[in-house]
Amino acid sequence: MKMSLNNLSRINVGILLAIGTSIVSCSAAEPTSNAKLNCPVVENVDKLLASSESIIIVGEVHGYVEPPKLIEALICHSLKANYRTVFGIEISQDRAKDINDYVNSSGDTYAKNKILSDSRWLSIGDGRQTQATFDILNSVRNYRSHDYPISTMSFVPSNADLNSLLAQPNFSAAYEKSLAKNITDSFEMQQPDKMIVLVGNLHAKNGEGKFAGQTYPLMATHMKATQTITLNVMKTDKPMAITLFGEPQDGFDGVYHVPDWNKAPPVEDPFR
Repeated sequence: MKMSLNNLSRINVGILLAIGTSIVSCSAAEPTSNAKLNCPVVENVDKLLASSESIIIVGEVHGYVEPPKLIEALICHSLKANYRTVFGIEISQDRAKDINDYVNSSGDTYAKNKILSDSRWLSIGDGRQTQATFDILNSVRNYRSHDYPISTMSFVPSNADLNSLLAQPNFSAAYEKSLAKNITDSFEMQQPDKMIVLVGNLHAKNGEGKFAGQTYPLMATHMKATQTITLNVMKTDKPMAITLFGEPQDGFDGVYHVPDWNKAPPVEDPFR
């Protein structure tokens, strides 16, 4: 049965048979249940996952549905291929425990209210925390409850680290380098087969940024080219598919074509 990306969350992340609720770490070899995954069709996803690079960085325009839906699909296909998988979310490391607690929960009211006490989920803000992004966490939570080897990591510097970065002569340069270091450190610590990272497309680009008259290397530039593959989500007039370039173009190794942008709403406020 083929599905669109928009239907992924509606079918309980494609889990057709569930046994038990035990939690596994990312180091587990494969699920202990007989659960089967039915992932949405994404053209060339197998080629992307078969690449030698272990870290897949997906650059997004914040606040839209399409990039998080792609992440959900990539996670599903990665797990179906028996890859130990980590999802990297562009949220402060100060909130890492809240996220980990939620994906290790049953999704009950207490767990949901606890993570949503961070009010940024309840308003559009800068578009990083929306219902579409929260759907990814729900997918991870469901996968973990069925023993799939999936975990999360947050890579935005903590408030304490941000204060240190602000003291640097070029904050933007220090910030980009810190993002890259946090991702790389998490990868080295968890040693997954695949790490799938959702981040703003400027950070995901190999190249230089400019701010306040200063030039600085962007996040992806600090990461090992042999370890990392970068994908930009773009609205184009081409069919929806992943296209991988033979050589990097405009700072990316490939592009995911989408026909249109759809705004992602905030998470519904449970406290009203």
